[in-house]
Amino acid sequence: MKYKKIRSLIAEGNISEAIETLITEVEGSKISEKNEVILQSSRLNNTLKEKRKGLVSGEESNLIINQVTNGILTLYLTE
Repeated sequence: MKYKKIRSLIAEGNISEAIETLITEVEGSKISEKNEVILQSSRLNNTLKEKRKGLVSGEESNLIINQVTNGILTLYLTE
């Protein structure tokens, strides 16, 4: 996997791009791994949409984005 690239993207704040790269990387993996990445991606995208619409506060969206980021780092980038 492209761990360094994904970590760099996360460090730069490019969470969406990091998730897209991770989705590509887990394409040949177990279904459960693909599903987890897709779920994290969905959670991030929904939060960003809700933030743009003013349905969630900046604090709440930042919390969810941090949770998604932590989930990605914990599940896939611990090597």
